[in-house]
Amino acid sequence: MKALDIAYYTVLRNFRDWKFFLLLMVAPLFFILVVGNASIYITNPSSSEITKIGYLNDDRRQASQGFDQLLASSEIAASFDIQPVTSNTIGIQMVKNGSIEAFIYIPQGFSDSLSKGQKTNISLYSNNSLSPAKLLVKGFINSVNTESAVKVVNSNSSSKALSAAVGQIAVPAAHRPRDLDNKTYLIILMFLFFGGMLGSFSIINGIKKNTRTRLDISPIGRFVTASGQYLGNLITLFITAILLMFMTSYVYGANWNGNHVIIVLTFLFFSAITIALGMVIGHLTRKSSLSVLVIVCLNIILGDAGLMESVGQLNSVFKPFTLISPHYYSYVILKYTIFGGAADSVPT
Repeated sequence: MKALDIAYYTVLRNFRDWKFFLLLMVAPLFFILVVGNASIYITNPSSSEITKIGYLNDDRRQASQGFDQLLASSEIAASFDIQPVTSNTIGIQMVKNGSIEAFIYIPQGFSDSLSKGQKTNISLYSNNSLSPAKLLVKGFINSVNTESAVKVVNSNSSSKALSAAVGQIAVPAAHRPRDLDNKTYLIILMFLFFGGMLGSFSIINGIKKNTRTRLDISPIGRFVTASGQYLGNLITLFITAILLMFMTSYVYGANWNGNHVIIVLTFLFFSAITIALGMVIGHLTRKSSLSVLVIVCLNIILGDAGLMESVGQLNSVFKPFTLISPHYYSYVILKYTIFGGAADSVPT
């Protein structure tokens, strides 16, 4: 019970420290806002950017070959990166994982249906309702005067309503992490790692106030006190993580849809490792300023491994740090749980 009492008062003391509250709660939200807006500005499509589009023509007859010639023209090549796809399934998967923005599919029998005056369609798979690929397909349809032959996939509309439509099939965006989601997970993890200062300060303050010397002759004992402090700091950091999860979801619309048990356990284990590491650093350094410097440096080094993974540019320089980086493992687990990422991305 004495360890629980110490944990209780440790939690109260931590949440009364408004400066540390700003570091762990307000600063991450501010950074997510800044980085999110910057990412939107930087990655906002413009007329000078190349849009990646997958393309598969299973028809290969006269009408569809006209679309092949359109895609091969220099005007299209200036704005679109047309990537050949070998199957419909692969094209849809490429849209889901974000390697292409859209996938255009012309089914077998397309030209024959047009020649017979029958309804047919060109399928456009995308999670962007304003995809430039849609304008590209509609331009081709208008050029051959087949508006009435194009239908909206999975629609109950009449044929008149279909006359100027593209057969567009939406690919759920939940399967594709946005840049804001990636940055949110990583920023939260990096600021939670600063919570290791809670553990180091508990040890250092005990040394400065000769608390450990007094504990040696008290009935409580040094181990019980350290256990209570560890538990209290762990609870503080874990509560902070959960609050950040809800706040980023409500304020910024960050995607936390997934197995919530795994997500919560990920934050719990990350907090446990962070507090334990902070207490070890505090015991070794015995100085507040030095412990802060060590934690900041570790956060930069280990956090960069997660950062390189989030942007898909993990190279030989940072790859060795992934083996010891709690940021990297936590980020991969969160991304796998929420978006169904590849399990083999975790190093063994």
